[in-house]
Amino acid sequence: MNILYIEGSCWMRDENYNLKPFIKNKYIEMIFNQFGDKLIYPEVYWYEGDYLFPYLEDIVEKNNIDLIIGYSAGGYTGFHLCNKYKINGIHFNPAIAPTSEAPTLQLLPDDYKKLPIYQKQVILIGDKDRKSLGGVDGHLVINYLKSKNFGGEIMIVPGLEHEVFLNIFNMTFDHFRNSNFFN
Repeated sequence: MNILYIEGSCWMRDENYNLKPFIKNKYIEMIFNQFGDKLIYPEVYWYEGDYLFPYLEDIVEKNNIDLIIGYSAGGYTGFHLCNKYKINGIHFNPAIAPTSEAPTLQLLPDDYKKLPIYQKQVILIGDKDRKSLGGVDGHLVINYLKSKNFGGEIMIVPGLEHEVFLNIFNMTFDHFRNSNFFN
């Protein structure tokens, strides 16, 4: 399987406004490579202008992506890419609520706005994820999905705030990789 993992937003400039290097999480790479899949883990710079959708579209089109996994702001772009390309997705605390910052950093292209929701997506939400705590208002993500008649799976994790621990990434990926949900 070819897996695209899209990281969430993080500051990519230091205190002097110099661009800092993008650092991949080696544990994320280990989790998503454990079954011999090919992981595409692109550098994303959320605060560097409105470029991510065309950049990620190019990656999807050139790499025959089978699964998109997104975290936070990466779940925002991942969710919409799944809708456009009809690719299965798993999104952890995706920044798709109206109060999220991601849609202001990377505007949704016009051709995405009226696309039907692709239903073979899993959304994992922490029940304590709130923007006031650095998150994405998980309860508003659920409301948004319901308003769009989302028929995929929504998993609510009790006690989870915005940060998703590696064991949750691993358990979720392992579960859905071995389930019939995406068949």
